[in-house]
Amino acid sequence: MQDQLKPITSPDGLFHDGNPATGELGTIVTSDWLNGVQSAVQSTQQELLSVLKSSGQTPDPARKDQLLQAVQNIAWGGTTKPSTLAGYGITDAASKIDLKAAVDGLVAGAPGALNTLQELAAALGNDSNFAASIAKLLAGKADRASTLAGYGITDALTQTVNADAVASLDAIATSGTTAYNSSTSGAPTQYGVVLTVSNVNPIPPVGSSGSVWVTQTAYGTDGTRWMRHRVNNGGWLPWSQMAFSDSVASAAPAGMVAYFAMPTAPAGWLIADGKSYPCKDYPSLSAALKNLYGGDGVTTFAVPNLCGEFIRGWNAGRNVDAPDRGFGSLQLDAFQGHRHNNAQIWSTGAGITFPSVGANSAVQISVDATDGTITGGSGTPRVATETRPRNIALLACIKY
Repeated sequence: MQDQLKPITSPDGLFHDGNPATGELGTIVTSDWLNGVQSAVQSTQQELLSVLKSSGQTPDPARKDQLLQAVQNIAWGGTTKPSTLAGYGITDAASKIDLKAAVDGLVAGAPGALNTLQELAAALGNDSNFAASIAKLLAGKADRASTLAGYGITDALTQTVNADAVASLDAIATSGTTAYNSSTSGAPTQYGVVLTVSNVNPIPPVGSSGSVWVTQTAYGTDGTRWMRHRVNNGGWLPWSQMAFSDSVASAAPAGMVAYFAMPTAPAGWLIADGKSYPCKDYPSLSAALKNLYGGDGVTTFAVPNLCGEFIRGWNAGRNVDAPDRGFGSLQLDAFQGHRHNNAQIWSTGAGITFPSVGANSAVQISVDATDGTITGGSGTPRVATETRPRNIALLACIKY
């Protein structure tokens, strides 16, 4: 709210009428003073509107009681003045009935030195309005704290999580929750709580007869989560750490390519076969690939087609591969240019025979003129329509 409005600029700070008969002028109202009035009115209105809005009201020109209702809400919490502690939202104070019961109990159980009303009054400070005094003090008390530090207590011993920790998690014989600490055997972490669930209660010990399964889930104070189980007469299997969704996404982010030794894609993966998909069905993968392999990257996108392809690391400016090759582009097979030098060749009609073993040759080989197959000291080569290394066919998939 702005400062108080300045008075009108007249000798006595008041407004005066003029007198035409005598030529006396009235008080001159300047634009500067009127602008001050306007600013003060607007500032006051803003303050009042803030009070109304804090009470959940919308300004209504037809009403004349909105400010009153807002003040009542602030002071009373409603439109009616409360008459009880609970009406003011006080839930941890003693009522008159509570105080009477306490006094009656005190009188009934007090020693002889406190068995008269006079001595009781002295114990209460001879306050004839004791209940009203207590209510007044409670009304001004601070909000109840939930910790020792909240009450300003610095020299107390705080509660520890391992106060009721068990000696061994392996020996738990009933379903429920149990705390453990660094001295508990069979625990996956130093401190935490383990939840044991079984289809039999109490749980039979290891080695006993009967069909029973037991599962334990441990929640470590370090934020990790673990699980193990045993079935029938078997012992406990080792603890396995459970992964959260964000850690799984970090280990295998959308767009990661992996090969699987089965003909179908596992859960969470798509076959990398060049197909198109709606972006809304796989938002993380579409955001990673955009329109790199097809689609517009907004409503549809496509996965790379790795069926029957070898993977080659992207050149990325190293100048090992074609320098202008784009990321994710397809490259056909090729054979590096070379030549063969031969000392002597004689034609024999259907085929070509190289010289026999001698000064110019280490081994005799022959060339079949029909398909170009060469046989000799290195064995019979395998001929195909492409150049390739030895390989095994696995399923290429992409994480979504």
